[in-house]
Amino acid sequence: MARRVRVGWVRGWLMAALVVFVVVAEVGPAFLEAARLSWSPLVVAGVVAALTGAVSVVKPIADAYAQAWARWPVRWVERAQRRKELVEAVTGGRGFPRIRDIRDHDRSLLGIHPAIPLPADADPSLSVELPTYVLRDIDTGLRAWLAERQHTGGFLLLVGPAAAGKTRTLYEALRVVVPKWRLILPMSGAQVNELAAADVDLSRTVVWLNDIPTFLGAEGLTAATVRRLLADRERPVLLVGTIWPDLFDALTRPAATDGTQQDLGRDAREILSVLATRFDLTSDFSRHEQERARALAHHDPRLAEATHLNDPHIAQTLAAAPELIRRWRNPANPYGAAVITAAVTARRCGHPEPIPESVLRPLAEHVLAPTERATAPTDWFTEALDWARQPVRGKAAPLTPPRLVRGNNRRSPCLRRPRRARCHQSGRTWSHDQRRVLASAPRSRRAWSVRGYRTECLPGTRETRHRAACAFQSR
Repeated sequence: MARRVRVGWVRGWLMAALVVFVVVAEVGPAFLEAARLSWSPLVVAGVVAALTGAVSVVKPIADAYAQAWARWPVRWVERAQRRKELVEAVTGGRGFPRIRDIRDHDRSLLGIHPAIPLPADADPSLSVELPTYVLRDIDTGLRAWLAERQHTGGFLLLVGPAAAGKTRTLYEALRVVVPKWRLILPMSGAQVNELAAADVDLSRTVVWLNDIPTFLGAEGLTAATVRRLLADRERPVLLVGTIWPDLFDALTRPAATDGTQQDLGRDAREILSVLATRFDLTSDFSRHEQERARALAHHDPRLAEATHLNDPHIAQTLAAAPELIRRWRNPANPYGAAVITAAVTARRCGHPEPIPESVLRPLAEHVLAPTERATAPTDWFTEALDWARQPVRGKAAPLTPPRLVRGNNRRSPCLRRPRRARCHQSGRTWSHDQRRVLASAPRSRRAWSVRGYRTECLPGTRETRHRAACAFQSR
């Protein structure tokens, strides 16, 4: 329709130019003679007609430029409003915070797992939300890379298993190297695409992509967006993300297509394996990292609790403890919770590791309520044991199967959390079978094993059992 209008416009003005030429050619001689001009009437008619015809071309162009200039302020205002709406959608109207302004209570927004609760009598200067940070061996290289790329921008990807401390390590590195930079916590990869497309000023901004697979996919973050952000060296942007090793391998694996299907994982592969710089963080603390953790343990009781077993999975112990306790206290499998309670009882009464099934099963049966025992399936203990051995985060599980002997290791924060077993809460007393079971503990602990548990509330009893169990464990 617009093309027909333009063609009609030009055709009308060309007809008008022809009419003007004829009219000027007729009346031109008389006018030139009256004005005493020696110009040729045909030349004058041609010039006037040409000027008339030129209007058909010049006027639409002039109108288009005039409209464009008139619309420019409107479009500028619309783009500015769109950028403002996008920023408000990401930040909730509060603007981008500075990394130095992030407080410990914001750890859930960053994706940092909750840690072992801080005892009430601990040093008040300690953070309630976050344990004292233990420097990792990777920190030197990680922070050097960030210091170099803060002038040009870059994409850092931290790869490690669950509960290895990836998010906390990344946060601490940013807080040291670029504390004055802004932080953006997008809810999806599409939001990052929109921010880049709208040309939102992200200079000196960290784009936080914790658990980056959630930002990828068919409608997620695109490689074009990442390249656009990294290409603007005048406005440096740091993109940082975390991912598990198995997910990294799965997302970077070449697609097996026959050429007729669209490769939906191409953006993810390019982002992870080409555009990002990979750093690896292991779940096991190295010897030097364990030494640093033990050096800080005298100041932070949470580190003391996580390091006293000499287990290299310190980060997983810190991160999984609250969830292990919740799983025990509010179980989906009551028989599994009974097995955990049985293991806690045996260990707190001094039974060494591993705890054989011949000890766990009678104790678990006693913990179960009468209705639970009456309705228990034939293989309840096997299923309960499997449930109790399921890891919560990474390798942390309430019970861990031993490697060389038949039994169960009880290396869990539940052991160090004061909690009365349900059998004690319900007012039950120890049976002959229970005394016989607990009598399998070392002879030096038989006397206080049963009596200590039955006198749960007596002053000093709990501390005595705890020290005795730890003393045997350190042998």
